[in-house]
Amino acid sequence: MVDLITKYSHLFQGIGKIEDQKNNCEILGRFHMKPEAVQVTQKTWQVPYFLQEPLKKCLEQGVNEDISEKVPFLFGYKLKP
Repeated sequence: MVDLITKYSHLFQGIGKIEDQKNNCEILGRFHMKPEAVQVTQKTWQVPYFLQEPLKKCLEQGVNEDISEKVPFLFGYKLKP
């Protein structure tokens, strides 16, 4: 494992997307799930007031840096004004 990480160290730097530099396009992955898998919904948890603003900034930064997408119905947190 260490040999692989050393050999391809340029792929393990920073946060973000992996690009195919030869074809100049993103490398996308897929998650394969069993057809009989049962969906589980987790209860949302309330974010403490003093952490709400830092959380909003962190999530917005991820969207701005193209690390994540804004998908409101999938977030597992609840922000209260």
